Amino acid sequence: MADVERMYIDGEWVLAEGGATFDVTNPADRTVVARVANGAGPEIQRAVTAAHAAFRAWSVLAPKDRGRILLKIQELMQDRRDELARLVTLENGKPYEEAKKEVQFSLGYFGWFAEEARRITGEWIPSPQAGKRYWVLRQPIGPVAAVTPWNFPATMVTRKIAPALAAGCTVVLKPASATPLTALAIARITEVAGLPPGVFNVLTTNRSRLVGTELLTHPLIRKIGFTGSTEVGKGIMQTAAQQVTRLSFELGGNAPFIVFEDADFQAALDGAVAMKFLRVGGQSCICANRIYVQRGIADRFIPAFVEAVKRLKVAPGFESGAQIGPLINEDTRAKVHSLVEDAVKRGAKLVTGGHHLAGDSYAKGFFLCADGAGRRDRRHGDRAGGDLRAGGADPHLRHGGRGNPPRQRDQIRASRLFLHARHDPAGPHGRAARVRARRGQRRHRLHPRDPVRRLQGIRPRA
Repeated sequence: MADVERMYIDGEWVLAEGGATFDVTNPADRTVVARVANGAGPEIQRAVTAAHAAFRAWSVLAPKDRGRILLKIQELMQDRRDELARLVTLENGKPYEEAKKEVQFSLGYFGWFAEEARRITGEWIPSPQAGKRYWVLRQPIGPVAAVTPWNFPATMVTRKIAPALAAGCTVVLKPASATPLTALAIARITEVAGLPPGVFNVLTTNRSRLVGTELLTHPLIRKIGFTGSTEVGKGIMQTAAQQVTRLSFELGGNAPFIVFEDADFQAALDGAVAMKFLRVGGQSCICANRIYVQRGIADRFIPAFVEAVKRLKVAPGFESGAQIGPLINEDTRAKVHSLVEDAVKRGAKLVTGGHHLAGDSYAKGFFLCADGAGRRDRRHGDRAGGDLRAGGADPHLRHGGRGNPPRQRDQIRASRLFLHARHDPAGPHGRAARVRARRGQRRHRLHPRDPVRRLQGIRPRA
């Protein structure tokens, strides 16, 4: 069994009980790139127990000392960036150059939260009773169960674990079964960096139902972090309600890309192509599901967008110049193809792509030619989208700062709003991110992940 990728639990690299494994395949050619230990109930129990046992010492470690370890993890990830990027491309399929950018971005979470660890502050609150005042402290909440998706194998892991570790929490990570290799490589880096045993555990398994029934309901788990579909998120919320376990969600979106006629035309065009196709080939919750263009520039924007899409290179991730890799699996490819066919049936015009790719380079992979299908809807007129409720996560706005856009911006109801902007480790994210941002907080600190609990007491006034 020497060729099996092992789980990382309590500082040890372990096999699953009974030697169970599952295969990780390359979506570009369907070859098996690794056999991975397939955890079950005993491994879940061991990982949670290890996280619980390690919590006592890790939570009281000085924030600057926790931060020092996180900075070492960041340094080691930087040194091994290309190695990690290669794993991302092998198991996820995204172009190698895109994978390197992902890893570079992902390691920034350790740097940011390493510094934020020492800024978890409390506060004094006046009391209505004379001679007393309230003293509020924030302390680590406890072991965290983190479940991550396959579309960003590095970023989703570091975004979950960096704030939790900085706050003093321990973590049991369950990475997507399609892309566990990057998470295991990050675990090796944390081990080398000196993270104590049990503080970070990686449970690999393709038994999703078991994770829901045994990991997320475990009484020692104090918080759940999940990124994935809205439907699965609803199920987790129902399960967590039985024990009133805290939650942090990033769920699927239905993001519009909205272009006003006073926008920088080329910047808006480049942004629309990037946000539609150049993030895991469009397999991301922040990718644009629909594009609204104000009528005054529509006749110019649409053909320019089509031409830009035609120039995109779809190819295996390690091929030079590749911009879009394969979809993650055959089910996803069939789903995307069916969406294109449904759009055409409903009146859209297919102007490019939308079909399976032929040829030796594509024969075994899950490739689909990038498509452009759309229609005009006169009901929206110059309002560039009519009812601008996003219906999900992360709408994108492009405008020149004149006229209605600020008003339209405030009418959008979404978890985040990108206004000529992209992700940054310092920014808030998750369900309540936009609310917090609009309250004018200068620093979001660890609140976007909220891995702390508040303790409130009464002290006599000095």
